Amino acid sequence: MDFWTAKIARNQERDQEVWRQLEAKGWYVIIVWECELKKKQFEETIYRVEKEIIVNGETYHKEIEDRRYQRKQRRIELQEQKARQEALMAEIKESHKV
Repeated sequence: MDFWTAKIARNQERDQEVWRQLEAKGWYVIIVWECELKKKQFEETIYRVEKEIIVNGETYHKEIEDRRYQRKQRRIELQEQKARQEALMAEIKESHKV
């Protein structure tokens, strides 16, 4: 019994580590157990996996749009900062002409 308890615990730890590594690389993990592929559950399993893929795809596209928006906002901030710096430099130069 101790052997199987330890083996299952090691397998679970390994699976969780692999799952974290995949997610860190931007992958979404969907777990399908062999028993879920039997005739009795097959269609339900396919429906669940399809639904998860769609949701994950929507999440992925939203994240891409969010990053694009953040980059656009950062470019605007940098342009505004540059314009303020140029205006300040022009004001300094103008004040030194007098």
